[in-house]
Amino acid sequence: MSQHMVIFQNPDGDPGYNQFESIDEAVSFVEKIRNDQGVDSVRIFELNEVKFELKPYYKVKLQALTTGSAPAQAPAPAPAAAPAPAPAPAPAAAPAPAPAPAPAPAPAPAPAPAPAPAAAPAPAPTPDPAFSPFASPSAPAPAPAPAPAPAAAPAPAPAPAAAPVPPADQPAEESQPTRRGLFGR
Repeated sequence: MSQHMVIFQNPDGDPGYNQFESIDEAVSFVEKIRNDQGVDSVRIFELNEVKFELKPYYKVKLQALTTGSAPAQAPAPAPAAAPAPAPAPAPAAAPAPAPAPAPAPAPAPAPAPAPAPAAAPAPAPTPDPAFSPFASPSAPAPAPAPAPAPAAAPAPAPAPAAAPVPPADQPAEESQPTRRGLFGR
């Protein structure tokens, strides 16, 4: 069963409304205000619940407009009253293909003007033509060929630090406010 809303305008010009469980109650209210108060402007609406689901809303903010350009400069730090954001996690180092002698300590992160070229991948081992998976088990195994020495790969350049992002419950200082849902809360 649906509910009904009676919307009307009082004789002094103020809007009024009443909600009723049945259409019969709404009709009797309209008759009453028409006969007792002389209200002419009356409308009856049938109310039906609209099912909906609340979902998170994500907004994408671009740091740079072109892919070949350097990252955009970070905005000036927020005033001292704003809480400091949590530090960004350090990027994980790429796993080495073979154990290398004691690695040099990583240099302090510094902004790079251009991205560093990627290190060449280690050459794949070439299969031994004398070895065959179909060879009989009684055949002697050939001596393994010496593996080529792995080239020391330069350490990847650290990624530039991302601009701090304010917590979700505190809007960023922008010219346009962030939308926060159906009623703006």
